Amino acid sequence: MFRQTLKKNVRFGNHFIILFITYLLGLKYNVPVILDINTLNKCKELGIIIKNNKYSKYDSLKKYNSCLYCWESFDKIIYFQNHINNHNKNNINKDRIKFTKEIDLKDKNIIDLFNDNYIIDKNILYNITGFHNNQFLQSPKIMNILIDYFNHIDNIQCKNIINHNKYSSRYNNNNDLFIHVRTGDVFNNVDIDTIYPSIHYYELILDKKHTYNIKYISSDNIDHPLCQLLIKKYHLVVYINNEIDTILFGSTCKDIIISSGTYSFLIGLLSFYSKNVYISQEAGLDIHGIQRWHPDFYPEFLHYNKYNQL
Repeated sequence: MFRQTLKKNVRFGNHFIILFITYLLGLKYNVPVILDINTLNKCKELGIIIKNNKYSKYDSLKKYNSCLYCWESFDKIIYFQNHINNHNKNNINKDRIKFTKEIDLKDKNIIDLFNDNYIIDKNILYNITGFHNNQFLQSPKIMNILIDYFNHIDNIQCKNIINHNKYSSRYNNNNDLFIHVRTGDVFNNVDIDTIYPSIHYYELILDKKHTYNIKYISSDNIDHPLCQLLIKKYHLVVYINNEIDTILFGSTCKDIIISSGTYSFLIGLLSFYSKNVYISQEAGLDIHGIQRWHPDFYPEFLHYNKYNQL
């Protein structure tokens, strides 16, 4: 069994990546997966549907904010032993399977699992950790797996998102630009000269003679001087909504400009019908413009023609 692990004070984009990689591994090897309920509920708001055949009958995992998913071909209920250590074991279904051991899978292990075929022991709990060395399962090869999946819109979860998007009427039916600027936490209380991607990245695109109907801008800190300068200079319309609706709406726009981090990454990832998605060579650079605060995974988008790096 594969289990999505969690970490406090981590944003939705990071948890989405770990959940979806866990889901894809379960799908490939036809074994159950344990997913976090809170992350899963947000994924459902995006339109992602993961079948759950057994959970409605057994609710012992609800206390632990975890959700057990079994594929149709697997007919036993499997309980995560660590979740029930402090639970009254007399109330646990007698058919539960105890794990013989746990194994933490890191990036290299996960890449190997996708690239090759292994025999998965159903009595071993494989933890999809994502948190070793604060890498959050974001190595370029891991992110390439997600990018490849979501750039083939015949895949089931792509269809689910498209069909359930409340803004689906905008697909291939607008002449709008959507800009997402990452300005929160990493760049709190810094000026325009120490934020990356720099203002020159946005200007390079916006200075071109486009005929957009509406140019939207969204940010986790719309009051940041960089956002305010762009709004005034280019007459941008501020888009403010919750994190799920922002992804759903932004990803329907004809052209998209994304910045850094996993949230901006998700908007570009789910831009199924967009014509151009712009990414920056500076994505992930810290305030010194030398090191990156997340791995350099944005260039993995360039395997597909609609993505343009500036």
